[in-house]
Amino acid sequence: MALESTNQRAIWLGLAPLLVRLFRLNTGRAWISGMGPKGVRKLQDGSVQILAARSIALGFADVKGDPIAGAADLPGWTTIHITPELAQQLIGRNIAVFTSMEIKHSTTGRASPEQLNWQAQVRGAGGIAGIVRSLEEAKAVVSEWIAGKIS
Repeated sequence: MALESTNQRAIWLGLAPLLVRLFRLNTGRAWISGMGPKGVRKLQDGSVQILAARSIALGFADVKGDPIAGAADLPGWTTIHITPELAQQLIGRNIAVFTSMEIKHSTTGRASPEQLNWQAQVRGAGGIAGIVRSLEEAKAVVSEWIAGKIS
């Protein structure tokens, strides 16, 4: 039984030979100082005081600056070399080749409705997306997209 973080790292590294380039995406909201580093003070109790604070979205944000709910852990892209044989399979398909892998604990992880929606949106735009629990599952998502089994 592998932890989600262990699965994530194995998938991240294991997909690289397939020309899949992924990046870790942390989402949420944070606070920064409008004064730069001088506006942050570390207090004796270990807490931090932020002067002239303003919030920022982490990860992907919408036009209003709010974090996107459901964005995958590892977004990036897959390089696809188009051969004459592959071209026949790709005619008429929308191709973003944006790649997005949501990593789950090998036995207990479940996708939220927002994560399922994110996957559907990426796939609907022609990208590669999956909710996976292992490197093998992640490789299958990429391979099935290339073979035209996932659109």
